[in-house]
Amino acid sequence: MMTRCFYRIFTLAWLLFPALAQAEAIGTVVEVEGQASIARGSAAGMPVKIEDTVELGDLITTGPKSRLFILLADNTEWTLSENTKFRVDEYVFNPDDNTDNKARYSALEGGFHYISGLVAKKANPDVTITSVAGTIGIRGTDLMVAPDADGSVDVYVQEGAVDVSGGGATARLAQGQGTLVQRRGAAPLRPDAWKKERLPRMLGVLTLARQAEMPARIAKMQPRQVAMREKFRARAAERLQQRRGGEPGKRQQKIDQWRDKFKGGREQRLEQREEKFEKRGERRGMLDERQQKIEQLRQQYAGGGQAATPAAAAGKEAIGQRAGKMEERRETMQQQVEERKAAIADRKEQLQERRAEIGEKRAEIKDAVADKKEQLQDRRERLRAHRDKKDGDAAEADDTPEKRRWRALQNRQK
Repeated sequence: MMTRCFYRIFTLAWLLFPALAQAEAIGTVVEVEGQASIARGSAAGMPVKIEDTVELGDLITTGPKSRLFILLADNTEWTLSENTKFRVDEYVFNPDDNTDNKARYSALEGGFHYISGLVAKKANPDVTITSVAGTIGIRGTDLMVAPDADGSVDVYVQEGAVDVSGGGATARLAQGQGTLVQRRGAAPLRPDAWKKERLPRMLGVLTLARQAEMPARIAKMQPRQVAMREKFRARAAERLQQRRGGEPGKRQQKIDQWRDKFKGGREQRLEQREEKFEKRGERRGMLDERQQKIEQLRQQYAGGGQAATPAAAAGKEAIGQRAGKMEERRETMQQQVEERKAAIADRKEQLQERRAEIGEKRAEIKDAVADKKEQLQDRRERLRAHRDKKDGDAAEADDTPEKRRWRALQNRQK
């Protein structure tokens, strides 16, 4: 019982997590200086040595005074400084078609030197690095990130361009420019051109002791690179085949099923169309017979060909009476229409007269308002003149000789 349950759980995990069941190498360790480890899955970290493979999801950690150089399948180069934690979260690479190529990296701690490979070689690269300096969007780049002793992080672009996002802001760094992130989660400062004096410290942190040997090492790794790219090419072909309908045999089977279904539906539609044509022919025959009977009755009513029967005469008389009633009704309706037209014309004349009266009344009101305004203006001017005269009289009354002597006496007493 336990064996059966274990087998079912293992099978379910294999189906739901094919990436775990078929883990593939995405890169190679080219150089190790000092101590470094790789933690794969839930297993504990194992020491890293040269030519070890790097797989998707591996957590790579470097110790104090240590360096690590990784070469990915698309020739992307990673140089990790001391006390760095690095992981490849997503890696899609097709050597023949870069449409779906993308990568997601995490540099959780420490610094690194990144040189983009084929995955980023397209118009709008889909490559992102989550680092202590924030989220970095790659645009075909030679990039260096190094933390300082005070907790700040330096970011410098030697080639290409990057977007550094953090703290709700984004800074675009072009070639030869750098920025400073004062602390984790803070916004990057305004980018500026760095002087050459600032680079030696970063290069000292990120440069390998045997940096000059790396081109020869990379050339030596090319056979392994070619083998990894062939695997990625085969994986891309499998994904393309799955999009197009699975394996070739299953795809052909589906095509045959759809062809048979379409063929059967087409034959069924043809049969239904033939049945409609037959029914239409039957209806046409019935209509022809009915038309012949109507023609015969018309000839009988007209008295042609055969003697008119009493029933035909009665029918003809009824038709005449009905036609007379319809004619009377038509005349009545025509008379009602004429009366209605006349009523509408009268109503229009009344409305026109009313409109003219309203216009006249409006003009009278406008004239009355204008007259009232003139009266008010005249009254306002008279009041102003009366006020001015009153003020002048008061001033003259206040300037008499007696009042002048009285004011002089008061001034002397003061």
